[in-house]
Amino acid sequence: MNVLKRFIDETFEMMTGLGEMKVAEAIFLTAVHDATETMDNSVKSSKMIHEVISLAYQGQNIIKMCSHLPRTCNAEKHARELNIVAHKIDNIVFSIHSESSTEMTRSI
Repeated sequence: MNVLKRFIDETFEMMTGLGEMKVAEAIFLTAVHDATETMDNSVKSSKMIHEVISLAYQGQNIIKMCSHLPRTCNAEKHARELNIVAHKIDNIVFSIHSESSTEMTRSI
């Protein structure tokens, strides 16, 4: 985690938005990782798994597109788009957690 913090501190002040893009990329990758850790292989979550996979590809495409941008570009727009994708993934994970806690309450 210290490496990530140091990287964020070093790159966030870039005026091109590339630092923000790197922070957004780290947030996105964390959201995808948390989603894969949360989901099981049940039929109930299969639709949600497909949604997360679709969002992961969408985020991956944003990251790939930004890797080809010149260093002088303004990448803030792409960072915002990637943050939106990460937020959508987090919402799916939250809905899975809330469904599982509701089911546990019903079984008690």
